[in-house]
Amino acid sequence: STALSITGSQAATFAGNVGIGDSAHGTASLTLKNTSQHIRFENNGEFAFVSVLSTGELDIWGHGANETINFRTGTGSGTVALDITGVNSTFAGDVAVNGSLDVTSSASDAVFLRSSQATTTNVYITNTNATANNTANLFFAPANNVAGSYIKSTAIEDFSTSANRTSDLRFAVRKDGTFNEAVIIDSSGNLGIGISPSKKLTVFGTGAGEATVQIEGEGGADPYINFLANNTQHWSLGVDDSDSDKFKLSKHSALGTNDYLVVDTSGNSFFAGSVV
Repeated sequence: STALSITGSQAATFAGNVGIGDSAHGTASLTLKNTSQHIRFENNGEFAFVSVLSTGELDIWGHGANETINFRTGTGSGTVALDITGVNSTFAGDVAVNGSLDVTSSASDAVFLRSSQATTTNVYITNTNATANNTANLFFAPANNVAGSYIKSTAIEDFSTSANRTSDLRFAVRKDGTFNEAVIIDSSGNLGIGISPSKKLTVFGTGAGEATVQIEGEGGADPYINFLANNTQHWSLGVDDSDSDKFKLSKHSALGTNDYLVVDTSGNSFFAGSVV
């Protein structure tokens, strides 16, 4: 039978598998073997190589500075699914990583997640298990690849299809090697500082000064608290920076109007009405 056919156009047809530098492999159409084996492609002075390194690595090489390697799918001229230009890679569609993803860079702006969607861009950190107490965490390691803080979402209830799906959000910092969940937002929107909240705002501390809330204003900013009942009645309590830092209780959304109690920095007190 004919093993090799060469036509006048110099096209060669092999009837079976071919080995160059080695015997033909039983299931491989072409086998190349030597210490510097590679397949070389040339078009109009542009070169590309495919080879296997002695370490077993597959090497695909677009020869030259900032050359491009395209991986295409589809018919006709195809669609570029992956574009590698120089040391930059661009994926045209979704990318699924069935394992850990490690991105290493020496740039200060190391990772960008971009979307051209008109209204919304989302980034998801997910746990596919539906049971309660599972967490999704985002850790920050500021030095030596060691975590110094994290954000954690905890499933308080079962997250299966028919479940209520309740969770909270926690912010933790590290001090002397120990993580402390410093800020907790529960599923009702309550905020706890140093503790799980029991009210809209709960502050907890142990030791002198560790449960202190401080409101500071500068440059004309009055440090005060405004209370609003039924979206109608305002009361304000705080320091009026524009009036010699007097402490005031005002029947208004801001200090300085309808001041019912005023205490100056000398300790003098002024009452707008009768004292009962």
